[in-house]
Order: sequence, then C-alpha cells, then structure tokens
Amino acid sequence: MGGGARQNEVEMFLEDRGQGPAVVLLHGAPGTRESFHPLAAALESDHRVLIPDLPGYGQSPPLPRGTSIAAANALIEGTLIGHDVLKAAFVGLSLGAYRALAIALGGRIEVTGMLLLGGVAGLDPGEAEAFRGFAAAVQSGADIHDAWIARALSPGFAASHPRERAEVAAWVDAPDRAAFAAELSAIAAMEDLVPRLRKLRTPVVARVGELDLACPKAKSEAIVRAIPGARLEVVPGCGHALPVEDPEGTARAARALPV
Repeated sequence: MGGGARQNEVEMFLEDRGQGPAVVLLHGAPGTRESFHPLAAALESDHRVLIPDLPGYGQSPPLPRGTSIAAANALIEGTLIGHDVLKAAFVGLSLGAYRALAIALGGRIEVTGMLLLGGVAGLDPGEAEAFRGFAAAVQSGADIHDAWIARALSPGFAASHPRERAEVAAWVDAPDRAAFAAELSAIAAMEDLVPRLRKLRTPVVARVGELDLACPKAKSEAIVRAIPGARLEVVPGCGHALPVEDPEGTARAARALPV
C-alpha cells in the first residue's frame, strides 16, 4: 500500500505507509500517532507501517462515553481488517501494549510478534483507583502536564531535552478532555489479561525503561512470566516514553520482530 493516511467507514483514522510485511504501531493514553513517525521512518523502507489515531485522538472521533477498552480494541481490529491487515507484527506503548496483547488473544488478526514498550496487562485495585482519580482530575480541568512528564520521562532526559519534553507534555492535549477522562475511567475497569497470556505462542519482547514510573518494570516482568518464551529488556537510565528517549534502540527492537 502506498504512503499517506486514510479514514475507514467507521471513521478511525489510519496512517498507512511503506510496503512489505505489516507492522502496526499503537500509541498509549495519552499519546499521538506522530510520536511514532521516527520509528515509522526507520521501518517503512521494507515494511508496511500502519499507525492509527486511536479513538478520541487526532483525526479519530471519540467513542461514546462509557465505552470499554475491549470495545475500542474491537474497533481497532475491525479497522485493520478493513484495510486488509490480517497478519501483522505489533509495537505498542503503554496502553498500546495492552491493546496488542488483547488483539493477539482475540485471534481475528494473526500477530507474528510483539514489541511491548512500557507495557501493562492488568491493574491491581490500587492502580485502578489511581486511574479513577486521574480521570477525575482530567475531567475537572486540572493542569496535569508536569505530573505526566514526571511519569513519562526520566528526570535527566526531561531536563536536558526541552524540545522532546514539550512534545511529550503535548500528548496530554491530544484528546479532548472528556474523551481522555472517559478513556482513563475505562482503563480502571479493563480486564486483567495476565491469566490468559499463557495461551499465547507469539514471540514477545517486553522493553521497559529502568526509570519508568508510568508502567514500572514489574508490569513488564509480569507479562514475561506469563508468556512462554517472552523476553524482558530493561533500558538503563530511561523512563516510560521509550520511542522518544531511546529511538535507536526502539527501532532496532522493532526491526527484529518476526513478520
């Protein structure tokens, strides 16, 4: 398929560039499609790279309030299938990693490999409550940019890379406030996938920053313990937003995925 972006019949926007085996890049919550452009540029010479604006972000409209993460994932699957993507490797950041795992478990798309960046497969009750509090703060209009940067980037990187810091801070503004708050509430209620992960036989690399506060290393460790043959990579000195803090390492890991 040629480069450029398209919008399917259910109005989820999908950027579609390059030719070759398909690789799907899924941003987190918050996040932007554009944050994956450097990775896409590293892959598109010999891959078909697909990057959706997830519901409520960029050019994709939000889903109705109260829509579950599972329902949103079904829309992602339908969008990809509508673009003739029946087999693909997946790169997912944060909630994007959860979505990749759910799609692999669903079986509608053959997932050839997964690179999970600062991934999560489930929340404990305390974490779910924290997401509900985060949703309430977003809904109230509180300024959460500094709090998000503290979770998303390592302190040293945030201090020494003002342009990238501003880019990651702007992820908070990618969805409208109501859509973002609804998404955070849906995250608090999402299924814990960990008990089901033993069914997977997909090659998985869980890559996590040593200093990740948004999805700490223990979350990736739980994924690796559950999936036979999965491999953990801890990136020294980095925080959560690995495509920003470690673009070269992220690209190398993505290029190594089976397709």
